[in-house]
Amino acid sequence: MSTPARAPFASLDPGTLGVFRVLLAAVIAVDLLRHPPVWSASPVGVALGALSLVCFGLGFRTRLFQALLWLGVAVPGLLAGARGTLPVLELMLTWTLLVPLGARFSVDALRASLAARTEVRPAELAGRAAMAGPSAPIRSLGTVAIWTQLIATAGLVATGQLSAELTPALLVLVGAILPLGPALARRAGRRASDGPTLECFFDADCGICFQLARLLARMDRLGRVELLSNRDAERLPEGVTAELIEETIVVRDIARDRRYTRATAIAALCRALPLGWPAWALLSLPGLGFLWNGLYDLVARNRRRISTALGMAACRLPDPSA
Repeated sequence: MSTPARAPFASLDPGTLGVFRVLLAAVIAVDLLRHPPVWSASPVGVALGALSLVCFGLGFRTRLFQALLWLGVAVPGLLAGARGTLPVLELMLTWTLLVPLGARFSVDALRASLAARTEVRPAELAGRAAMAGPSAPIRSLGTVAIWTQLIATAGLVATGQLSAELTPALLVLVGAILPLGPALARRAGRRASDGPTLECFFDADCGICFQLARLLARMDRLGRVELLSNRDAERLPEGVTAELIEETIVVRDIARDRRYTRATAIAALCRALPLGWPAWALLSLPGLGFLWNGLYDLVARNRRRISTALGMAACRLPDPSA
């Protein structure tokens, strides 16, 4: 339900809401650890609560797991008086039900983009603008309620009326991202205009490789990675051949002219993505390179079977059964 309000506080940027969702999930996790709910005494309750929290943070089936969190956290808190304090987290969970927290920076947004635009040729991966999610400001009763609560909570924290609780302060700190959203988006746009920092060479004839390239094109919101296929013979640098790309992904650091293959290339790509640093840190742990490269080789050897099983175009490889 939309409201005719036009004041700045009545609207929120979809991308900023996506970041807010991730941070809100972290606040909920801290609050649940400090104040375990009744259902935490049950292993089933703990498992369902953890699953809901992780899926909500990732933006997978956002509405469903958002509703489950509301039922498991907000409703009991509101009914019990929120531990004798103002139910700031419980109310915030209620207001956010009225806004699309999963419209950007979420698994749901990636799935929607992949379904809305199906690229079949490598050249089509250059159309990044068409892959982006909604960008129009959201104006609704929910956005007004979120702004109002954050301003009121900030005032209560500043005057010491909520100083005994950590959750309100964390919520205000997380809410500070909301007015900064448009400025951060403009800054990201300027960084994207600087051009790519990495070149990624992939096998366009491999079904799973091409689908991963489609996914990468959507996750690379800062435009740091230029996607090139083994069909772009004139763009292949010295030492990088079409035959090599058929064996492994190749990533080239443009500024340093350094090349990475196999799991090291995946790590370099993760580092270039806005939210890819956790995966980069995991893939870069000392002493585990042999493990990640082994897993990469296992998938590479079986990519034809994987592509066929997932209904993708099979790789142009010799049929091992022939």
